[in-house]
Amino acid sequence: MANLAEIKRAPTGTEYRTSDTSAWQTASTGQILQNSYHTRNTQNNDYQVELFADAEMAFGTILTVSLSEITGTVKYKDSQGVWVTADTDGDVFAAAVATEPGGSVYVICSGGGAYRPPKW
Repeated sequence: MANLAEIKRAPTGTEYRTSDTSAWQTASTGQILQNSYHTRNTQNNDYQVELFADAEMAFGTILTVSLSEITGTVKYKDSQGVWVTADTDGDVFAAAVATEPGGSVYVICSGGGAYRPPKW
């Protein structure tokens, strides 16, 4: 199974699970996230993940997320369902963030995310 992301900052309340039906577990810095994993923060604290190349973090709703350290091609899905290239660091309103082969990005948010290869 491919590694899609790594938790870089895990404040109190950050959790992960390995599938839609598995139990939530306390997340820690360095936790590797693979296909079908999920993350969230139960206390509305911002956590940070590094999204590796050829990976997607889907939110299920529109969230304000902060993108930084963009490498290669990084895109986010806007409120209209359109994939937009993220050219600079900053906050975006997104339903998902994804990287193409060779890309990576740090994502900061408090909402839940599901990890998978991009659907494009």
